[in-house]
Amino acid sequence: MKNLSVFALLIGSVVSTSPGAVTSSILSPMISFGGGDGWLAPGERSYLTTNDNQAGLAFNRVSGHLLLVNRAGGLSIPILDSVTGTDVGTLNAAIVPFNPGVYPLHMISVANSGAIYAANVADSATAQFRIYQWDNEASAPFLSYQQAQGTARLGDAMDVTVVDGVDWLAVSAAPGISGGTYNGYFMFTTSGGAPFSATSVQFPSNPPAPGDHRLGLTFLGNDRVMGTPGGIARLSSLTYEGNYGLQSATFTGSATLQSASERPMDFAVIGGTPVLATLDTSTSMVRLYDMTVPLTPMLLDAHTNIFGPSNANSTGVGEVCFGSIDGNTATLYALNANNGVQAFNVAIPEPAGATFIALAALALARRRR
Repeated sequence: MKNLSVFALLIGSVVSTSPGAVTSSILSPMISFGGGDGWLAPGERSYLTTNDNQAGLAFNRVSGHLLLVNRAGGLSIPILDSVTGTDVGTLNAAIVPFNPGVYPLHMISVANSGAIYAANVADSATAQFRIYQWDNEASAPFLSYQQAQGTARLGDAMDVTVVDGVDWLAVSAAPGISGGTYNGYFMFTTSGGAPFSATSVQFPSNPPAPGDHRLGLTFLGNDRVMGTPGGIARLSSLTYEGNYGLQSATFTGSATLQSASERPMDFAVIGGTPVLATLDTSTSMVRLYDMTVPLTPMLLDAHTNIFGPSNANSTGVGEVCFGSIDGNTATLYALNANNGVQAFNVAIPEPAGATFIALAALALARRRR
């Protein structure tokens, strides 16, 4: 009977920590952020508005700060304390021209080294796509890339990874105002502050359909990219040629998310579990998925810190980004345009196998007493 009780306990532990189980304790509000509720709402800062002027957000692992792109009242990049949400400074953006008719800056990403990249949105054959670079939060920016990219619309989503010490940016590509069939993304790379070089990654198939990487884009490791227009996520694999070249990109399949308006996304490995975070731009709901099988995301949890209905986000843009990661815990931030910034604590349960082994060892030790 004792053995049966131990067996039942072990089976229960496996079921309760199954990757597909929704566990409400995985995502919780970071109550230190935003004055006790984990939410910096529109109006709580002068740069948090409801007029489609904030979309880019990034976490700097070197400084522990959040960087936010704002266009309300002119261009600014506030630097926030990632624990409290308080302002600690502003990134120097003096060389970036401000034009109300074109997004001068839209998305921002920070490499593991602390190098900062921000880009505009270009949507025609005559509009130049630009990438600006900062060595760190105290440095002045410089223009690292500037070139027209045909009829593509570039810059609605962006992510950064590192391969052999060299930073790579993935930037969304979609049909621009003159049309086009862009169903992939662009890859940009640089080394030691040299100007970027660009490679257009497009696929000879449908899916992906044109624009299928436009509103959400993230690296899964450094050799896979996932993008989405909302709801359906497209996965591709990359191979590199030396430090500075992209040898090939192959479309590997599609994954279905819980909602058609899940768009911004970010990926991290937390406590050995590959995890995808998404942001629903219609409801401000943040979802976490176990990505052990990338084409079959398993929902772990869903939560929003916003009280009441979200403000409309007709452009479907925003950003979600993981912050600090320590063992099985992490922090997570979500900026939904017109709805401010949410901050979460993340606690990923131990994998079922690890729990099973630990409990089995405990039961065996007790039997030997």
